[in-house]
Amino acid sequence: MLDELALATKVDTAELMGGFARGLFGEKDAPWWVEASHRLTANHAEEDELLGVPCWLTEDRRPVACLAKADTARPLVAGEPVSEFSARWKLLNRLHDAYGGSASGRASIEWLRKHAAFAERVDAVTELAAFAERFADAPVSIADDDLRRIRDCFDELSDADAAELGHRVGAALLLDGNVYRSGRRRAAKVSPVNAYLPRTLDGDNPDWPTAANTTPGIQWVAARYSEQLKTGATRNSRRRSGDTASRGPRRFLMLLGVECAPRLVATGAVRGGRPTRVKELQSAGAEEVTHDFSSPDLAKVLAALKGLKTKDAKTRGPALLRALSRNWQRVYGDRTEVPSIHRARVHSHPKGPVTAAWLVDLREEPWIPVGRGRRVAPSSAVVKTDATRTLYRSDAFAVGIDLKDVRPECAAALGLITDVRLSDLVKHLADIRDGGKPLDEAHVLQIYRNIAKTCPSSAFWNTRVGDMTAQTLRARFAEGAGLIHIGGGVWRRPAELLRGTNILHDPGRFAPGGTACANLWSVLRVPEPSLNDCTAACRTLASQPHTASTVAILIDVFRYMQPLLRSASSSQKNRLKKLPLFCSDGWEQERPVYFVAVPELRRALAGALPGHRFWTPTCDVRDLADLVDIAGITNLRPTLRVVDDTVRAREQGDAIRPQFVRAVEHLSDVLARNDPATRKRIAIGWDQFKAIPLFIYDRPIEVEAKAPALSTKPVLIHQRALLTDHHAEFHVCVDALHKREFGGRVIGSLFPPNLSHNIEAQWCVAWLERLDANAEAIRLASDDEALEQALEEQAQKINAARKTKIKVSTPRSRTPGGKPRTLKESVGVPGPAEVTAGRPSKPRKPRRRRPLTSTPPAPSPPSSTPSSPFFAYTNDDLEQRGWEILEPLLNTSENEQLVDFRRRQGVGADGVIDWRTFVEMKATGLGPQSTVELSNAEYERAKQRGKDFILALVSGLEVGQTDEVRLIIDPANRASTRPVNGIRLVGLLEAPAVVVRFEPSPEPE
Repeated sequence: MLDELALATKVDTAELMGGFARGLFGEKDAPWWVEASHRLTANHAEEDELLGVPCWLTEDRRPVACLAKADTARPLVAGEPVSEFSARWKLLNRLHDAYGGSASGRASIEWLRKHAAFAERVDAVTELAAFAERFADAPVSIADDDLRRIRDCFDELSDADAAELGHRVGAALLLDGNVYRSGRRRAAKVSPVNAYLPRTLDGDNPDWPTAANTTPGIQWVAARYSEQLKTGATRNSRRRSGDTASRGPRRFLMLLGVECAPRLVATGAVRGGRPTRVKELQSAGAEEVTHDFSSPDLAKVLAALKGLKTKDAKTRGPALLRALSRNWQRVYGDRTEVPSIHRARVHSHPKGPVTAAWLVDLREEPWIPVGRGRRVAPSSAVVKTDATRTLYRSDAFAVGIDLKDVRPECAAALGLITDVRLSDLVKHLADIRDGGKPLDEAHVLQIYRNIAKTCPSSAFWNTRVGDMTAQTLRARFAEGAGLIHIGGGVWRRPAELLRGTNILHDPGRFAPGGTACANLWSVLRVPEPSLNDCTAACRTLASQPHTASTVAILIDVFRYMQPLLRSASSSQKNRLKKLPLFCSDGWEQERPVYFVAVPELRRALAGALPGHRFWTPTCDVRDLADLVDIAGITNLRPTLRVVDDTVRAREQGDAIRPQFVRAVEHLSDVLARNDPATRKRIAIGWDQFKAIPLFIYDRPIEVEAKAPALSTKPVLIHQRALLTDHHAEFHVCVDALHKREFGGRVIGSLFPPNLSHNIEAQWCVAWLERLDANAEAIRLASDDEALEQALEEQAQKINAARKTKIKVSTPRSRTPGGKPRTLKESVGVPGPAEVTAGRPSKPRKPRRRRPLTSTPPAPSPPSSTPSSPFFAYTNDDLEQRGWEILEPLLNTSENEQLVDFRRRQGVGADGVIDWRTFVEMKATGLGPQSTVELSNAEYERAKQRGKDFILALVSGLEVGQTDEVRLIIDPANRASTRPVNGIRLVGLLEAPAVVVRFEPSPEPE
């Protein structure tokens, strides 16, 4: 009946399973086994009765059973053959190939997928887990080749996956190793989960091997694995794809469970213990712990350390501490405490945690060598630091241990002393002050620094500072003569001193230590210097000679006072109005006191007006704006006018101009290469700078200074260098041009105040090296950015203004017999303004010209000239028509109105906007001009004003032409020049410009 496999009920299949259990079908062929497993799984699809029944045939014809997934790590496998490693150790059972050749076999495999431990693809995790399970109860001694194969399997896993399997595989292995008996090493088979790395395998940090040394009973892995497990890969090349890695000997052995520090062993419930444990249990109201951690190997080493010679103890004791500290977070940090319980008659009650047994042993055993080798418990050992050195004796310091060797959490758990208590330091200070201990100023200062490390930046009366409150700390420092040592055996209370920077240059008035002690003095409420302290210091200095040391104190005091003045009281401000100030003749309290920013000008006015007081500041007054105002100092800005021989000075200036230009170009080049941001901050353009009118004198320059606060009449003084208003002219003595105080100061004034100091020095170097400068000056793109911006702004102004039809006057000319050229009777609405880029210019040196006026004259009156017989208009008509078109175009707002100066001499332009932007107009009836002539005055004004000079080319004014206005900004530097009686500008159509074209106007009938 069984041979026919005609069974279809559960009763019949139960009989079949009994036959499998008794091993009755060993001679059946593979198809029979496939069909039998199919019949069984078909009738037991939802039941686990088939688990554990040997009804499956392997590839080597052995009947095997399947188990649930949760019950085994050795699944049945199908598909590809198992690896050589699995076959070598018989880790997995592979089903016969017949299961894959029929529908019955495939149905059986589907049942395995759902109900049993089954795999169709075997990976490294499966093989390693199977190995660990097979040899869990009987660890196997493994050869080097097999160990390397296991390592290769682990190399296919990520660190997270490998960590889960490592110790399980290690527990199934036995490796070559050794133990010590009677001081001699003995070979032995060791389990990785019980053994340690020897010095050879832990070469970077062999602390535990050094500490344990030849202690009996501790297992060590054989050192030869250092060679046998080498990967041949460098550290950088060990990383593989994904998260896998090729592990070296040390890392692989630790993965298997080998340790580099004393391991902890979990135990069950423990009652009682050492006296320390008992006390903790009693405090917690308990009698035992639910579980505990001990360290048999650590206990062996601690016992050995007691009997060591001093020399060996000084080596092995510190090594043990370093081993514990280095591995604290990984091994020990979360196992320092265990839960305790109180057992009542019926129930158990959980209580608070108590110290674990292994840590109790470490705390109570005297194993740390101190001083000359005496061994003490950790709580009596001091780690040497800057803080502990100030208080503890040398024989209390742990031997061979630095603070960096001990983790803070490890030191805290063991009770090591790594810092001093604040109360001990305060007591120590009192002993020093009272003569109980010798006075060492460096030592006292170090105590203050150590106390300051424990102090917050501010504190209330009850703020904790170390083991004291802020209130207690203040009281202790204020006792007796005080606890602040200021040198020379003198002690002070906090209220008797000041804190912060010693601005008074008096060490006896300030608490020592600088910023390192700032928090301590803040907590002790040592006051900072007040405005009254500064005022008193200034009055004291006024009784002393004005020396360099006095100046140094004043600089510090004035700068310190400046921010305090914003919150000064009325009485403090009143006292400042009598603040002593050093003037040219000495200290002065009376007012008025005048201040002039330019030192040379200040000295000249003081010499010319001996009855007036001129303040000589100690530093840059830009940092002292509030002090100057509150102290009643009058800030003067005299108007200067040169009354010397300017004609001869201009001739000498023209002679030296090539050298001046070379120096300017050298300065420009240096800034372009090294500081382009500063180079762009110049107040005028570099081209305008090079063309500035230069006046050179053989002697100090005669100048009239006008300052109504000083005198109703101009004061005649002498200056060696000055720049007239609006950077119009540069006057300088020939021997002062290259000096920082004179020529350098003037050049520096062209830059913002915070940059001028550096420019002064740069100018002096530029003048000395002017002859070595490059033949062609550097020109940056940013040099044209200002022009481009000016063009864009002008175009925006015109476009933003309201567009209306421009009304023009009727020409005053006669009408000839033929058909002459006529001006349009009307002009259309202006179109949008456009900016044209243009091309670089080639400027030429202008000829000598008459001086320009510096103040606006009255507007020009109208005039007329006769017309030509070929023109129905005169030149005045043409100019007037151009002006009538240009004026409304540039009158872009009420504040910007073009004033007509066409008939005024010395202006150097036809019109001016706000006496800032000069406009020269050239009009023509035909197309736009490419060449125009400027008079010497016009060219001089164009060079002087730079981007504030506009050449307006108005064209197309005759009938049949297109009206156009072309605005060329800075034409003297943007157009090429040709010398004539004045200056001819050529190539104007290639210069950058704003172009406005008008809508067509109606033709006359």
